[in-house]
Amino acid sequence: MAEENETNDDAQKLTDAEISALKKYKNTPSLESVSRLEIIENNVKKEVKKEIISWAWKPVVVVMFCLTFFGLVTYNGMETAMEMISEKLLKKAEVKLNIKTKKLLKDAEHELKVEIKKLYSRDKITKVVDKIMREDAEKIITEKTEKAVRPIITSLEKEQKQISDLLAKSMKVQQLLEDKAHDLKQITEFTLTLLSAENGSWIAFDQLGKWSKNKKNPLWELSGNAYVKIRLFHEDKRINRGYLSMKWPNGVNPSILSFEKLVNIYANSGSEYHASMVNFLWSSSNVSRKQKMAFFIEILRDSNSLTAKNYAGKFFAKAAKDKNLEWKAFNMDNIFQWWKEHKDEIK
Repeated sequence: MAEENETNDDAQKLTDAEISALKKYKNTPSLESVSRLEIIENNVKKEVKKEIISWAWKPVVVVMFCLTFFGLVTYNGMETAMEMISEKLLKKAEVKLNIKTKKLLKDAEHELKVEIKKLYSRDKITKVVDKIMREDAEKIITEKTEKAVRPIITSLEKEQKQISDLLAKSMKVQQLLEDKAHDLKQITEFTLTLLSAENGSWIAFDQLGKWSKNKKNPLWELSGNAYVKIRLFHEDKRINRGYLSMKWPNGVNPSILSFEKLVNIYANSGSEYHASMVNFLWSSSNVSRKQKMAFFIEILRDSNSLTAKNYAGKFFAKAAKDKNLEWKAFNMDNIFQWWKEHKDEIK
């Protein structure tokens, strides 16, 4: 190692000496100087080679250090560089996007042209034109028709109003006539009902009683007066109302007929003969007291003859032999109640 250092020092000295000699005698070279220069050159090459080998890694470190230092010093420069790079990338992306957009627009334009061509084909255009012409024709016809018909409609409306006014007046007249007719119908119905009641109809007499209780009926008061008058007439003990005698079949002796047959004859005879049947049964000795009273109850319930009911009520009160039971013309509720309570006691 010492020898190597010594050799290097000698080489270094020779080198320096040779350099000085070269500077002094450059224009007069000699063989010795040439030989020395070659030795020096070889030594220099060896030293350079060693130095290169020993310092080969150092430039990398130096470069990295420089870059780091340079980066710290030029941070703003890096930002500028990044912006430049970003701008370039954006421009590239914009170029690519423009290319794609142009392609999409071109494809869309092509599809639109195809659809327009389909939409406005000859057949479709013809149909559209026909539709427009038809609509225009209908519009023109409608306008002309309305223009021609409007005066007629106006005239008809006036006539219709006149007719409506006449109908309204006729309705009033009709209503007045209907009211009068209704009044006349009520009067007629009352008159016929009154006549029927006076001729002995229980249904008509009962109707007069219902009308007299309805004060909304304009004839309620007349109905009540007629009802009371007819009732008092039948209640008057001084008067015995006449009646039609029963027409017995030829060869029939009613005095020997059973009670059941007599009831059957009564059921098949008109109400005008009911009073005759009541009087016949009352005087018959072949009919028991209980049978007579049961028959009188049936007459009071079902017969349409006022005279028959009045006789049945009188005879029932006599047959009951109850001083508390009194017949008052056509007050039948007390009769029915008494029969319900005492019929099982009668023989």
